[in-house]
Amino acid sequence: MSSPKSPAVIRGETVEEIARHTIRWTSLGVLLVSFVGAVMAFNGTWPTSWRLWENVSPVALIAGLVLQGFCTLMEWANRKKRTSPQYLGPLLLDIGSTYVGFAPLLVPMFQKGLERATLPMIAAQVIAHFAVVVLAWWFAYYPEQNLVRE
Repeated sequence: MSSPKSPAVIRGETVEEIARHTIRWTSLGVLLVSFVGAVMAFNGTWPTSWRLWENVSPVALIAGLVLQGFCTLMEWANRKKRTSPQYLGPLLLDIGSTYVGFAPLLVPMFQKGLERATLPMIAAQVIAHFAVVVLAWWFAYYPEQNLVRE
């Protein structure tokens, strides 16, 4: 007797390969978002048009890229010493610059949604800011977990 044919349409190895590439590319995307947050933190405002070269200061672009590049490199280099100042200092700078860059864009949106859910204004504002801090932490942490091979 032969074994019954499987109803599966895709092999497990194929799924694992797709997942591996998806995680890699989403990690690179998240890292890019972190760089954008640092640039916008130095720029002070989000561009109002698609002509980014008119709305983003070259100094902000360079400063954001240098800061985020430094933080990323130091976090990755010290990933095995997560309680050391060499890791925590750059991590806090990374989170802070991403938060400052994205807070003007995301906090009002989150706050409005929370207020529609009948939260008091001050509670909605605090929770919205906290949510952006958590997102900024995730933007710093997620790429490190997936892009650095041990």
